[in-house]
Amino acid sequence: MTINELEQMEGKLLLHVNNTQGSIEEKTDQLEAGSIFDAYKQVHSHYADLAQEDSEALIRG
Repeated sequence: MTINELEQMEGKLLLHVNNTQGSIEEKTDQLEAGSIFDAYKQVHSHYADLAQEDSEALIRG
């Protein structure tokens, strides 16, 4: 994955996070059900992989 692709993925995740509604517990349940936390882990893992080749990924991840 490229930095731009990761940035797009992260942007979509952020939109999902920002669109959750309810109490903090309800939001957490929604984000867990939607695998958003796992998706963020994957994005940041890809940033870490890229950082071995390109230091720009460190700034973003």
